[in-house]
Amino acid sequence: MFPLVFQRLIPAIGFPWACRIVGFIQIAFLILGNILVRSRLKPLPDAKASIDLAALLEPIFALTAFGVFLIQWGTLVPIAYTTSFAINSGIEEGFAYQLLAIFNAGSVLGRWLPNYVADKFGRFNVMFITTLSCVIFILGLWLPSGDSANPEKTKNMVIAFAVLYGFGSGSGIALTPVCVGQICRTEDYGKRYGTCYSLASFA
Repeated sequence: MFPLVFQRLIPAIGFPWACRIVGFIQIAFLILGNILVRSRLKPLPDAKASIDLAALLEPIFALTAFGVFLIQWGTLVPIAYTTSFAINSGIEEGFAYQLLAIFNAGSVLGRWLPNYVADKFGRFNVMFITTLSCVIFILGLWLPSGDSANPEKTKNMVIAFAVLYGFGSGSGIALTPVCVGQICRTEDYGKRYGTCYSLASFA
């Protein structure tokens, strides 16, 4: 939604106010989410909201955190550069910016369907498959599309890549919480998940 909002608002009211309006939309949804959220468990009396670096001494958690770091590092690069890649490949600028919305549309299914399948075939197994599929989509659709002399073929390949890569990268984001939850106690989940994404933020 936000790429389309920016595309419409920037020519009309400028970049600064477009950013402010998107911020207002996010604030509204965050307020609504905070009002409606309910905790399933009572908070522990000695609970602390801090990064648990000692958890990295556990090999399973350390490898999971490192894997999440690599997934975030790898999957965000194509999302950042697909628009400029499309423009340089001869795709009209207006449509090139809409590719981000196409990414997000594919990501909607990618955040739901793999989670459903992961309950049957294993969270880490599905995470591995969807991450591997991202590599396949990059090598099979994105990179070869730049060598096409046919602009229409290039456009179709980039659209297919945006949908499929959005699906694969979306599942990587959605499966991270359940993978972390699988290898720690419920009481430690907040600290472990925060620690994992504190490291991933450097990607």
